[in-house]
Amino acid sequence: MFFRHKKSFIAITLVLSLFFSIRSTSIEAKAATPYALYVNRVANVVTVMSLDAQGQYTIPVKAYLCSVGANIEDTPTGSFTTSNYYEWRELFGNSYGRYAIRFNGHILFHSVPYAAPTVNSLRGTQFNMLGQGASQGCVRMAVGDLKWIYDNCKAGTPVIVYDDATNPGPLGRPAAVKLDVNAGLIGYDPTEEAAYNPWMNLVPTQYLKQDSGDGIIHGYVGMDAEALKQFIGARYSDGTEVDNWNYSIQINGNYNPNVSGTYVVWIKVADNRGYTSVEKQYTIQL
Repeated sequence: MFFRHKKSFIAITLVLSLFFSIRSTSIEAKAATPYALYVNRVANVVTVMSLDAQGQYTIPVKAYLCSVGANIEDTPTGSFTTSNYYEWRELFGNSYGRYAIRFNGHILFHSVPYAAPTVNSLRGTQFNMLGQGASQGCVRMAVGDLKWIYDNCKAGTPVIVYDDATNPGPLGRPAAVKLDVNAGLIGYDPTEEAAYNPWMNLVPTQYLKQDSGDGIIHGYVGMDAEALKQFIGARYSDGTEVDNWNYSIQINGNYNPNVSGTYVVWIKVADNRGYTSVEKQYTIQL
């Protein structure tokens, strides 16, 4: 009788140990991958989603334009995870990609191609194709957008590639940043915030006009992008202010001006020439 009870005790102990081991592994996996990347092939949009209280990726964080395969089937649909990360990666056709992230065999996220592993060799005409199929199967993105994913989405991040022609994603389809091919700076990505990037001397910069000393924008219900100009200004590198009617504000993130709450969003300002600032993060309380 003792041995029968002892065997039962051992069996129950093993089951409980296995249960708690599985629970622990699941919690650790979720903690290691706070985001998931949803790639809508037909819309050429990448949406970053975060975990809700139930551990599901239902909270939209931000959205980016991308370019999947020129032949859409070269970017397969399905569920994958990120693995290898490369600051520079050699691609097909004597090209190089920055901030490359492997997620499905030879399929990667990477920048618009460069002719060499140098920051001034961007294939600029390819940059202006973001938002339409253009690659050989990889997912191309602007450097300023991709760098956020490279820094914040760790190895093991889920990637879901799907098609939805009617809905680009929960945050919609972002406006395209276009590279002025006549500006003589076609070799640089205009979305990259770096001292060596000459675009930083041409594009507007944004700044916080007013807050309560806490860096938070304390707004009001009904405050849309136009009304945000009372809090967020724009100027050029020489200090010249951009008049309110000469720039617009683009909000990236889950923001509903008609519902009170606290929102973390990413904002760009665009002047009337079409030049767009680099993205900055703000917290807005309504």
